[in-house]
Amino acid sequence: MLRSSLRHPSIYQWMLSDGKCERLVYPFLDSYVHDPNFDVSSDALEMVRVMFTGATSAAAVVPGDSASEEHRQLMEGIASDFLNRKYEDVVDRRINKKCLSSKANYMTRRVTLQLLSSILLNQANYNVMMLYISSSSNLATIMCLLRDV
Repeated sequence: MLRSSLRHPSIYQWMLSDGKCERLVYPFLDSYVHDPNFDVSSDALEMVRVMFTGATSAAAVVPGDSASEEHRQLMEGIASDFLNRKYEDVVDRRINKKCLSSKANYMTRRVTLQLLSSILLNQANYNVMMLYISSSSNLATIMCLLRDV
């Protein structure tokens, strides 16, 4: 139900606001993605993907429709603004230290890497990508993950 409400830009922006993210966003990265129940953790990772990319579902996008393209750009802009504001809290403290650590299970690390890839390769997140690739600790994290494969 929460994921379906993120289709509305006003609710999406409210949820990612500075005062609300500690209660509504961070619990997904702090605990739900690490739940031993596969259904809970995979649903939490999907929710994190929607929150950080602004992408709801491919079925909702009509090719060639300018209104759906504007909606997609608006949602990506909200997500990008959030990641720029909360880069350290989200990427450094939660994604790198919790979701990509050796303590996280294989599925969590794999899906988190896919999420990180989609975040960094999105044109709206250019500043986030530059912050990420300029950090030597991020390089060390990725190198450790490559060693584990």
